[in-house]
Amino acid sequence: MEKGNYSPSLELAFRIARVFGKSIEEVFLYDDKQ
Repeated sequence: MEKGNYSPSLELAFRIARVFGKSIEEVFLYDDKQ
């Protein structure tokens, strides 16, 4: 996103989190070990 790239999956994640009134971190788990 910083380079101007568009990521619809990230936008969708923000929208889903907003619907539940939560942050992305509260709704989705990220495993950086994969």
